[in-house]
Amino acid sequence: MEAFIGLSGNGIGVARGREVGICGRVRRFETDGEKTASWREELKILLDRNTSMDTRGVLLFDMLKQSPEIAEELAGEVCEKSGADGVRPVLNQIVNDVLPELPDKAPLIASKVLKDLSELPTTLPKTVEDIREFSQKNSAQLPELVRREAMNVMKKTPDGLETPDYTVVLSAEHFEVREYGSYVIAETSMPSKQDYSEAEAVQASADGFNTLAGYIFGGNEEGEKISMTTPVVMDRNDDKSTMSFVLPSKYSMDSVPQPNSPKVTVKETTTQLFACKEFPGFATEGEAKRQLATLKSYIGREPNITMEDSERYQLLQYNPPYTLPWLRRNEIMIPVLMNAEVEAEEAEEAEAEAPESE
Repeated sequence: MEAFIGLSGNGIGVARGREVGICGRVRRFETDGEKTASWREELKILLDRNTSMDTRGVLLFDMLKQSPEIAEELAGEVCEKSGADGVRPVLNQIVNDVLPELPDKAPLIASKVLKDLSELPTTLPKTVEDIREFSQKNSAQLPELVRREAMNVMKKTPDGLETPDYTVVLSAEHFEVREYGSYVIAETSMPSKQDYSEAEAVQASADGFNTLAGYIFGGNEEGEKISMTTPVVMDRNDDKSTMSFVLPSKYSMDSVPQPNSPKVTVKETTTQLFACKEFPGFATEGEAKRQLATLKSYIGREPNITMEDSERYQLLQYNPPYTLPWLRRNEIMIPVLMNAEVEAEEAEEAEAEAPESE
């Protein structure tokens, strides 16, 4: 007996021999009983050219409600077949962080796209000229640069970009503690906000990146083009949020070109310890919060370290936009102190506060 879909006021049914309306998930009815239809069966019916538009709408709505389960199942299959362990987190980020905002943010996104398109007559000629100038100045190295960037599509850490040095001082099961030396950064402030939407975070990041890119692409007193490095660093706490580019190690505060824009500041960081946890995929606001909570829980179970500032954290992003999402390298970092240092500082403070013996 041939299967068909029946619609009613209560929902949708996929049946053999009779129409049925149900609530919630699509169900399949066979002569030997009733069972819930799989999303694959729903997809097959959805794509059938004989399926009505009304039925497709109901099926699509039902599949959207199942999106977390579908993402989990697909991620497991892809990971099993390809060995890409980062696929599951990427799908979770899309389902949990990106898709829920699309209906509300669609008008804003459309407005931004239209604005960018309207500015193309002004921005495109300069972009083309910049590409032509770069190609002429780097004609000998261009084939190697193109090859390297093509390889970076599949690189967790991009080739050809300098990264700041650090020493691993503690390796735990799920994270590590690094000691970073001082280095020079170019920094710009970002809106201080506790709860960015995903769209707001993307826009704020793009604005910050463009401001810093203007500085390293010649927007400084020397007109000097400064090499790009990795990672891009977001530093956040309760009342302040910044984005920074790490500048090449050849620069000191005495030699670094001063920015033309008042929005950019160059400064030297201090030597500091950070607990660091790596994660793949997109550095969405939701994912950053989840990773931050996880790292804090790991630190809380580690007897050798203490959080120096529980409200501050750094989000590091290493890859160009075209790197495959499941191969992307992101890190969440929290400043920490080794407990031996904490105990020594407390002992010094106690000694300083103790009254002198007569």
